[in-house]
Amino acid sequence: MSSRPAATAPFPLVRLLLVALIAAAVNLALFGLAVASGAVLEVGGSPISPVMPPAATFGAIAVAGVITWLVGHASPPLARIAPWVGLVVALLTAASPFVVIGAPAAFWLAPMHVIAAIAWFVAVRPAGARRV
Repeated sequence: MSSRPAATAPFPLVRLLLVALIAAAVNLALFGLAVASGAVLEVGGSPISPVMPPAATFGAIAVAGVITWLVGHASPPLARIAPWVGLVVALLTAASPFVVIGAPAAFWLAPMHVIAAIAWFVAVRPAGARRV
């Protein structure tokens, strides 16, 4: 019998993947609303594909989340600060569409960053954390 406590997961991977999937679906719906409203969503003259917002949302949350989950096993303090760091970084990137593509399309793309930020926070908050 070992005297070492069993390692616990910093957060459930199922929650991570489910929240990433929901955020991707919400951003796809937002993209659809933008297109339906007549917004021209393009970067550098190239149109943004309908696949891009959900793929970027799911991919970023899932990949960074799995890395955080793996590192969080070895470093519980990282697991406690990762939700906050990711939230701040993702919220700061919400301004990037205004710089890169201009106001009309940015008003549709910036909220996608906010959705991803909130999803990240919910997905990777430690399993024992109080609800915020």
